[in-house]
Amino acid sequence: MASYEPSPSTKKIIFVGKRGAGKSSLTNMLVQGDLYAQNIREVSDSAASVTSEVTVVDGRNWTACDTVGLGEMQGKGDQSADPAMQLLVRVLEEGQRGFHYIAYVVKQERLQTKEHHELFELFKSTFQGAEENFILVVTHCPNPKWVTNNREIIIQTFGNIPVVTCDFPFDADDLSYRRQERLDSLPKFEA
Repeated sequence: MASYEPSPSTKKIIFVGKRGAGKSSLTNMLVQGDLYAQNIREVSDSAASVTSEVTVVDGRNWTACDTVGLGEMQGKGDQSADPAMQLLVRVLEEGQRGFHYIAYVVKQERLQTKEHHELFELFKSTFQGAEENFILVVTHCPNPKWVTNNREIIIQTFGNIPVVTCDFPFDADDLSYRRQERLDSLPKFEA
C-alpha cells in the first residue's frame, strides 16, 4: 500500500467497530459529502459484511480509513476480532499513521454488553498511546440528547472520551428529505 501524506488542511480519521455499525457510510459521507447509489465504499443493510479489507480513501479535506468489522465470526467478508486487529495493525505499520481521530463506531443500541466492553478493550490496547485522539461515534442516532440521557452508561463502557452522534439515513428510493437529513447531520459530525 502506498503511503499517503495529507495536506496540512486534511484531517485523517480511522473508523473501527462492529460489522454494520456504519463505518463505510461514515467514510462515504466524509469523502463524498453524501451517500449515493454508487459510493466510493460499498454499503449495505444486509446481514453480510461488505468490507473485507482495510481501505484508505480521501476527498473533501478528509482521509478516511474504513476497516473490517470486529467481533464477527469468520465468513465472507467477516473477520474475527484478533485477525481484524492484526490486519489493521499491519496497515498502520505500512505507513498509514498520523490519524487526527481514531473513531470507535457503534450503533445507537444497548451499550452495556460484554461484547462492547471486550471489543473496546481490544480497541484501546491496539491504539495504546493515542488515547487523546479517541472519539466515540454513535450512528443511527437522530437525537443528540440520547448521549446526554445515556452519558453515565457511555462513560462506564467507553470511558470519558468525546462522543459524536450522526444519522445518515439512506434508502433505495433516496427521497429528497433523506438527502437533506444526511446533509444536516454532516456538519455536526465534522465540527
